Amino acid sequence: MIVEDYVLTAECIAPLIDEFRAGRPEQVPADVYERFLGCDPGYMEQMLIHLQER
Repeated sequence: MIVEDYVLTAECIAPLIDEFRAGRPEQVPADVYERFLGCDPGYMEQMLIHLQER
């Protein structure tokens, strides 16, 4: 359920993506910043595994 909710974030922030991109700090490369804007389910799965291991 957590992963599915995380994926829904992409839909919720879609209207804001252009604004987020415009606010990208200059020192952060665009390709790196784009990954932060994404909602790849694998990222959340990795986080949950990390938390379980801790």
